[in-house]
Amino acid sequence: MKKRKVRQIKFIEEELNEHEEKYKKHLIWIERNIKYKQLFDEKTKMHFLKIESIKSEQCNFIRYLGFIKTSKLKPEIEQYIEQISQKIESIKLEVELENPKPNFPYQHCPNGREMYSDWKMIPIYLGRELELAQKIYNKNEKKNIIKAKAASLDQKSRNIAISIKLQLEKFDFCPYCQNELGNEPHADHIYPIVKGGLSIKANMVYICKSCNLKKHTLTLRAFVEKHELNWNFIEENLKLLKKDF
Repeated sequence: MKKRKVRQIKFIEEELNEHEEKYKKHLIWIERNIKYKQLFDEKTKMHFLKIESIKSEQCNFIRYLGFIKTSKLKPEIEQYIEQISQKIESIKLEVELENPKPNFPYQHCPNGREMYSDWKMIPIYLGRELELAQKIYNKNEKKNIIKAKAASLDQKSRNIAISIKLQLEKFDFCPYCQNELGNEPHADHIYPIVKGGLSIKANMVYICKSCNLKKHTLTLRAFVEKHELNWNFIEENLKLLKKDF
């Protein structure tokens, strides 16, 4: 099963904030509707009860006379009920004025799934995704810090090495391969900087360009074995130059 790609933190936070804003608006609508219903019910309760009572009395009277089905209400009764209904409509308008609708549309559910529970579930899912994204970010950030520190130390070490070069003694030949040192000798860190080697005279030696490029970040022992060089010759030369290896 293919793993879902974790989004960047800022995109998850944006979605969380957007959902929070939607939910706040939803709650404003809910609060308004509750107040509206409570006030409307309170002001119209007696009117609705009166209508029900009139209809009930009329039905009972018709049944008492032996009718099985109720006929239309008497015109004067219908007129009276209509007056009460108009009063209810008037109250409805009053209540709406007291509790105006918010100036944004009502949203019953946060998405197209029509599931009211998503108001609570979406932040949970996004929270888990955000937690995972933060873990990945922190892990990468630690790696970046380590790399930055290593690069900084490496640069400092190389800056020191520039001043050390001026103090180094050298042969006319390469102490590693016995060939001529050439016009462009390279100052090599016998024990590489990337492995913790220091830019000090005891750890630096002039070698030919070819050996320096081949050795790169290898230890001296690994370099000798890889290119089948004469270890005894190299050891003797480095001793004469008072190098640590």
